[in-house]
Amino acid sequence: VNVRLNPGTAQLIYYPSQGRVANICQAIDDCGFEASWPAGSRRARNKSPETVPKAAAAEAADSGRSFNAARSLPANQLVTVILHVDNMTCASCVSKVERILLKEPGVSTARVALLTKRADVVVDQSINSAVQLAAAMTQSGFPARVLEQRSGHSKTLRMTVKEMASVSSADGLEKQLLLTPGVTSVTVTLSSKQVAIDYNPSVTGPRKLHRAVQDTGFEPTLANSDERLHTLSHSSDIKKWGYAFLLALVMALPTIFVSNFHFQPCKAYFILPGLSRHNLVLFIFSTIAQIGVGRYFYKSAYLSVRSRAINMDFLIVLATSIAYIYSLAVVIIAMSLHNNTTPRTCFETGPLLLAFVSAGRWLEHKAKSKTASALAKLSAMQPSEGILLQYNSNGSVMSEEIISAGLLQEGDDFKVVPGGKVPVDGIVRSGTSAIDESMLTGEALPVVKAAGDAVYGGSVNQNGLIIVTATRVSDDSTIAQIIRLVEEAQTSKICVCVPLISMQAPIQRLA
Repeated sequence: VNVRLNPGTAQLIYYPSQGRVANICQAIDDCGFEASWPAGSRRARNKSPETVPKAAAAEAADSGRSFNAARSLPANQLVTVILHVDNMTCASCVSKVERILLKEPGVSTARVALLTKRADVVVDQSINSAVQLAAAMTQSGFPARVLEQRSGHSKTLRMTVKEMASVSSADGLEKQLLLTPGVTSVTVTLSSKQVAIDYNPSVTGPRKLHRAVQDTGFEPTLANSDERLHTLSHSSDIKKWGYAFLLALVMALPTIFVSNFHFQPCKAYFILPGLSRHNLVLFIFSTIAQIGVGRYFYKSAYLSVRSRAINMDFLIVLATSIAYIYSLAVVIIAMSLHNNTTPRTCFETGPLLLAFVSAGRWLEHKAKSKTASALAKLSAMQPSEGILLQYNSNGSVMSEEIISAGLLQEGDDFKVVPGGKVPVDGIVRSGTSAIDESMLTGEALPVVKAAGDAVYGGSVNQNGLIIVTATRVSDDSTIAQIIRLVEEAQTSKICVCVPLISMQAPIQRLA
């Protein structure tokens, strides 16, 4: 795409089979600009998908703009990897993360959201993997972990296996799961004790996979929404930076008092020649601040330097380190020369600067937690458990088992008692009750449900006992799809591509 402000034109190369000029003009009109096809303009020739990236790159080179050609890959090789990315503080960090991801081999597109700390990456699984992408981000100074991997015909089940303590046990679990019918791939992360299983839902389900892990001697637990709520609430970041701000403030206040208090030089004023009492106090408080608070910035600065992507933390480390090293150097020089006077130091600079920056980070994460509270509330609406019914050969109920809602599969029958929540979407098989669906529809009055009616996960059963057959479970439920839409809206960006179209803002038409 090449947009020129002075003549008011936009030029692009596009697929004629996938878009029409009239539709593109209408899209720009919807954005508040008047777009039209100039008379006598040159239409772009029809190009095959193989020649479009080369032609677009040539056009971009002529106009001095960068162009990232999307790879034409078979659909069965493309997967969507969702990463949780830390250490992003501003829009510049978001752009940097996107550039890092797009440089990785096999990556077609990358979209990053700052508030949810989420990155959606479309990658060719035959060239790169989700674990490699997360490792690349971590090495670049943005610690990342894999949340989910989606493909056209498979699903991903994530479990935590706390008993997994050695490489041999992890390898044994991986080999055993790969022998399970329907399992396409298994990723075991020993450090976090996480297991990600890609499977074909038409062949197997989460409950069978859960039992397969149990058969190996481990007791797995599903990765539920608690980690998701913890991430969206930014509680760990708020706690970390709140502690850092408090420690830096406690260290900064004494240094301000001591550095501005004029002591009368005397024999008792010096501990050693060249080392005064107030410089010793400043050194102690400044050292505590540099170690206790500065360690967060030193780690981030080191990773940014190693990845050749300097960030703000590097500048903070540079300023505080120069002040601390300079002050320590002049004191050591004064002691070595046995001076009778004390040098002027800058020990108070580090604690003060760290206190201000930590306060800003603390307030920033508190603001982000409030912004992301809608997603956190949506995730909290998802029930965690359901009552699974098992039938005997006669069709009567043989047993009832309370299991995690994530282990329910399509076709399972579950019971919803009065006052309980519906774990997943389904169809009422028997029973009649009033269901409170206000969390989805906003309707204050309960809706009466009988056999054959649809119920939705997260709704509350009011008075009757009902038996429900699951139809949409896990990520396919209504509330899960709403959460996914909200999260994808955070990462979506409007991209309007128009070939040689004249654009005019509405205010210009009045001139």
